Amino acid sequence: MAAAGVAFVAMGALEGPSNNVARRAAKAADVGDAAGDVARRVDDVVEATTDVPGNRLLPGELEFGEFGKLGGEVGDDITGHHMPPAGYMRQKYGIAPGDALAMNMEHPFPGKGGRHRATRTYGRPTSEFIGEMPRQALARDIADVRRIYMEQGLYTPDVRRILLDYVALSKQKFPELFLVRP
Repeated sequence: MAAAGVAFVAMGALEGPSNNVARRAAKAADVGDAAGDVARRVDDVVEATTDVPGNRLLPGELEFGEFGKLGGEVGDDITGHHMPPAGYMRQKYGIAPGDALAMNMEHPFPGKGGRHRATRTYGRPTSEFIGEMPRQALARDIADVRRIYMEQGLYTPDVRRILLDYVALSKQKFPELFLVRP
């Protein structure tokens, strides 16, 4: 997936019926700039891990945005990981899986293992998470992804920043769910 795809994905994440055109344009510009920075960081992080024996990030891994706009190709061994889970967002808030946010993670296909399969929500029923509050669900998922990258020796300050950027985009796209109200 090209780095420019991240900017496109993040800008598209701002679409929504509750936003007026001017607000969407302003937010898209802000997110587009931030997404460009994220894309450069993702590329730098992937490049830095290619010489690490054993585990390494795959091209396109850690890119994020609306699930329906994440790129990828058959055989690239990555897939989008919804945070919070897609079923949770659909059942509790009526948000379609393609409109919910996701981050690309390693997912060998065909195969077993991979970082996506190691997440707390992979293959588990939505009923296990439906009682969580949105901020709680997002925080638990981010902590879980952080744990996975730490265990595999891939957690760096750049990966931390990317996870923080994911949280920021979540707050920007769904402020009614993820922003603290005064």
